[in-house]
Amino acid sequence: MPTVLLVVVLPCIAGLLCPAPSLCDDTRHQAPTVSLPEHTIDSLMLKAINEGLIPGGVVCIIQSDSIIFHKAYGYRQLVPDTLPMTIETTFDLASLSKPVGTAMALMTLAEEGKVDLNAPVSRYLPQYEGNAHVVHLLTHTSGLPAYMNPEGLRKRYGAPAPQALMDSICRCRRLCNPGEKEIYSCLNYIVLQHIIQSVSHEEFALYVQKHVFDALGMHHTGYGSTAHNVASTEILHGTTIPLCGITHDPLARIMNDGKSGNAGVFSTSGDLAKLTLFLLNNKQDPVVWRMTHVPDSLTATRYTLGWGKQADDITYMGTLMSDEAYAHTGFTGTLMAIDPQKEVAVILLTNRVHPYGGKSINTLRSAICDAAMQ
Repeated sequence: MPTVLLVVVLPCIAGLLCPAPSLCDDTRHQAPTVSLPEHTIDSLMLKAINEGLIPGGVVCIIQSDSIIFHKAYGYRQLVPDTLPMTIETTFDLASLSKPVGTAMALMTLAEEGKVDLNAPVSRYLPQYEGNAHVVHLLTHTSGLPAYMNPEGLRKRYGAPAPQALMDSICRCRRLCNPGEKEIYSCLNYIVLQHIIQSVSHEEFALYVQKHVFDALGMHHTGYGSTAHNVASTEILHGTTIPLCGITHDPLARIMNDGKSGNAGVFSTSGDLAKLTLFLLNNKQDPVVWRMTHVPDSLTATRYTLGWGKQADDITYMGTLMSDEAYAHTGFTGTLMAIDPQKEVAVILLTNRVHPYGGKSINTLRSAICDAAMQ
């Protein structure tokens, strides 16, 4: 293991572009003087790197309307070359793509009256079998199974084959009735991808890019990445070079060409901070409030319209965030946790799956959140 690098930069965001003036504050984000448990965060990250839990990562902490802590640790790649991590490094967000991309895009359509969240999915996708509503997809209560075998689908339909994947999801066996219980499923968000395309008449990735990422000034965010500073993920079986700028999630990568409702977004900590500031600054806006709270009609889930809420079995948000907090993780090693009540947010980006898989980092996520909340 090479000597661990620690890169320290403390910028602050000067402004925030918003998708609609009604949802935008004219706040100037000047970093206040604060006291942070810097050495605690340093020790947590460096310990995780030295133990081989992660090659490296970036921690970004936001309070009120400012970035107050921003550091890079370790390496964005270990194999075949050793490359240092920086705060500008781009990460494969994996399932964090669900709230950051798909849910945000769906909510823009809902706000415009083009999608009714309480309407049956079949209103927008006639081939969809069953009586689930759009809100069931967003909150993982549709009854769809968690995943599908991408290799089996590839052998049957070829790849990429997004329409064949969608048709297979529409016909697959449901595990329960809509609203009956929570089953976290990537398939829910692939169906949402096709609703967005059907309603907007635009290709999914282009719609999200234009109406979410570009609107918020997230200029280093998109589906896939050709940036020179991308954190490598896994070296897949039978290969020798790690994935870099190519979606790690197998279903998204193989069947959806990396532009999928469940995964595929690449972003930087700075861009995710812009989204975080937008959500914090507009927490009382009806659209943002609705997106970050579990619908009253659904008692069998801890998911809002895109995000996960605090619960006894949630192990990645720490113990100090309020009941208003919401968060999401990604399999590659990513986390966004936002507490609108305490006006604190944590962004933790790692490439834990590099170079060969990786172990759970929920303990690290939890400890970083607690350190930030202190």
